[in-house]
Amino acid sequence: FFFSVTVSAVPEPAARRMAQFHDAIALAVTQDKYLLRPSASPNTILTIDRVSHAVVLDVDSGQMDALNCRSICGIVGIVRLLAGPYLIVVTRRKEVGRLGPHTVWQLVEFDVLPFARTHRHLAPTQERDEQTYLAMINSLLQTPHFYFSYTLDLTHSTQRLRQVRFRHQQQQQQLLQQQHHHHAPERSSFSAGPAALSIAQTADMRFHWNRAVQADFLRDPQLHAFALPLIHGFARIHHNCVVHGHRFDYALISRRSVFRAGTRHYRRGADVKGNVANFVETEQIVVTAERTASSVQTRGSIPLYWDQYPNLRYKPQVTIEANADHTTPFKRHCAQQVETYGAMTLVNLIDQKGVEKALEEKLKNLTTDLGDPYVKYEHFDFHKECSNMRWHRLNLLMERLAVDEARFGYFMLKNDNDGVEQLQQGVFRSNCMDCLDRTNVVQSMIAQRTLLTQLTHLNILVPGQSLDADFAQLFKEIWADHADILSLQYSGTCALKTDFTRTGKRTVAGALKDLYNSLLRYYKNNFTDGHRQDAMDLFLGNHSVAPGDGVLHLSPLQRPSLGRLVWLPVLLFFSLTMLLATLLISTETPQNQYYFVFFWFASLVSTLLVMVRFGKEFVDRPRLCWRRELARMEEFD
Repeated sequence: FFFSVTVSAVPEPAARRMAQFHDAIALAVTQDKYLLRPSASPNTILTIDRVSHAVVLDVDSGQMDALNCRSICGIVGIVRLLAGPYLIVVTRRKEVGRLGPHTVWQLVEFDVLPFARTHRHLAPTQERDEQTYLAMINSLLQTPHFYFSYTLDLTHSTQRLRQVRFRHQQQQQQLLQQQHHHHAPERSSFSAGPAALSIAQTADMRFHWNRAVQADFLRDPQLHAFALPLIHGFARIHHNCVVHGHRFDYALISRRSVFRAGTRHYRRGADVKGNVANFVETEQIVVTAERTASSVQTRGSIPLYWDQYPNLRYKPQVTIEANADHTTPFKRHCAQQVETYGAMTLVNLIDQKGVEKALEEKLKNLTTDLGDPYVKYEHFDFHKECSNMRWHRLNLLMERLAVDEARFGYFMLKNDNDGVEQLQQGVFRSNCMDCLDRTNVVQSMIAQRTLLTQLTHLNILVPGQSLDADFAQLFKEIWADHADILSLQYSGTCALKTDFTRTGKRTVAGALKDLYNSLLRYYKNNFTDGHRQDAMDLFLGNHSVAPGDGVLHLSPLQRPSLGRLVWLPVLLFFSLTMLLATLLISTETPQNQYYFVFFWFASLVSTLLVMVRFGKEFVDRPRLCWRRELARMEEFD
């Protein structure tokens, strides 16, 4: 792999010359402009014209001195809706912790500022749609959590960041050599070494969540210092952890991909480019005074053409596209993973029965047919093996993965000169149906085994020694919180089975909590996820709002009419009300009461059955990109 070549000789501090983002900005608002003056560069002002929409960097001529200013922490981007553009700014942040000299922040509060001074140019229907679009933007950015750093590229893992810097340095050196060979007059521009990197230019597009709304800033390198990248996922950093008297910092960072991003039932499987739903890269980092250790795992939906759209049933039907060429997305996905991470072991945790069995057999056969020595398949029927609280059987899976764990290794870096001691040569890619609950349990167990190896390498542990009880509990709590946050982002609720992650065993309280979360998932997946899916598609640039929507042509937010089916929810509510009234109000003739109870109960059940029969008509479906997704389905019908 290129891994063993690209990072092995990264000469720092040249690679450390990373351009920074403005972390404190004064914002002034006038009738026709937004004026932004960074504290680190007080002689310049970013001018955003609210009429022409131009974004220009000007010299400060005192135009902000007489204006009331407010302080902001950064710029998320500019989103264009029916009324025109809106500037999104970070107004409050919370420190997560520090990775070496770099501080990681969590977005806490933001503001959406309109360019237009009034909405009078919008029709009444457009004004309603505008408020819906704004609600989508607000709900997305309020989803826990978004993170950023002014000095560290959070979109890259520790190892990949070194590769990016080294490739940039190689390019600069080649240019310098070419200029020296040809005696180019501009040779002196490189005499001081490689030019500083811009994080906005080198950020990993897979995890750069606000890239689509930063187009106005990314076009001009002079504006890159304002284009603060956000990642979506999880970040937790604990300083001064103690194990057997040794201190170190522990961090867990997960990055959710923007490609095929969505909600639990509206984004499944893969697209033709090999992007999969719910793809998350998780990095575990240990920092001591001398070294930094990093290990990466990934998760993602099964890379086939399949879906599971909500239809009011507790478990909607899984559909595997029968006439589709599943080989193409599978091969492309594997190629992407091998190119990025090296060797890959697919850890498949789904059942060996029902529809899950069909998916498992399809994935196993594709892996066999692929014949790639760098792609290995490992299946473990989680529910069967761990049934009746037999959670100790997960150790069987860990034993089967032990050889690959040793072969993949982890990344190890010397802090004094960034000398690379060891590279991670492969990755475990875990999945279940949702890539949430079962996946969380297995990933936390792999992470703990890797952590023990890393701490032994760092001379914190001796071979065979275990973690201190306090840190072992902290580790479990972090991974359980990690599971809850990733689940909230994809399914709308906290994760299931986190009692095992937190305590190492299943409990009655944990089972009751899982029941509550399962019912809440059912409600959200059926009645709120369409709005959440639209919010992601809008923010990520999958849908562009046209100024004439709702006037010149049909608004994409308009819901199709239910026709006569609209009376079914009314009838269901009426039948339930009458059934309860009949049960609560006693009569002198109990036999008549039994008849009424039977009648209204039969009416309730029959209405419910009809609604389930037409379930897809009653769920909250996405509206912005739904037709595109339906077209993809129809290609294989």
